[in-house]
Amino acid sequence: MRQVTSAQDAGRGGDRPGSGKPMISAARIKRRVRELGREISEVYADIDTPLVMVVILKGATVFAADLLRSLSIPAELEFVRPTRNRSGAAQRGRLRLAHMVAGSLVGRHVLLVTDIVDSGITVNTVANRIGRLGPASLRIATLLDRKAHREVEVQIDFCGFVIPDRFVIGYGIDHAGLYRELPDLHSLK
Repeated sequence: MRQVTSAQDAGRGGDRPGSGKPMISAARIKRRVRELGREISEVYADIDTPLVMVVILKGATVFAADLLRSLSIPAELEFVRPTRNRSGAAQRGRLRLAHMVAGSLVGRHVLLVTDIVDSGITVNTVANRIGRLGPASLRIATLLDRKAHREVEVQIDFCGFVIPDRFVIGYGIDHAGLYRELPDLHSLK
């Protein structure tokens, strides 16, 4: 796990978010994802069936793709898509899963992959739901751990970076559906 101790204003040096100095560079992300791939491959080296990576859409897509390519063990991909029923812009709403994994997870080793663990509610809800499907094991991998707003304790098994209380964009993480294409991670004010 890498601790990130400072963040730059993503808007510095340009007109749009992501044009300034990145909070975490693409090169640093690439190195860390390769390290995570090696760690995960070592942990799961002796399993008899391919690892099942369950990816939380949409933010974890880029991270999951790079992580999958960094593994030295066989792995399958499944996806979940959580959504919230909202009755107002400021209300959180109840979390539901608009899409759940298609294949059976009974007796399989599952790695739940997410972009960021913030409050912990989403990843905890998805992990509990997957746990009821009978996997042999369930671990969590996240690119980012932002503990400032943690409401539910989450056991993170593989973490890319611990970040300060900043809203981030890039590397698959969006703001209002935009900026996922940025290769680096940037913070917004």
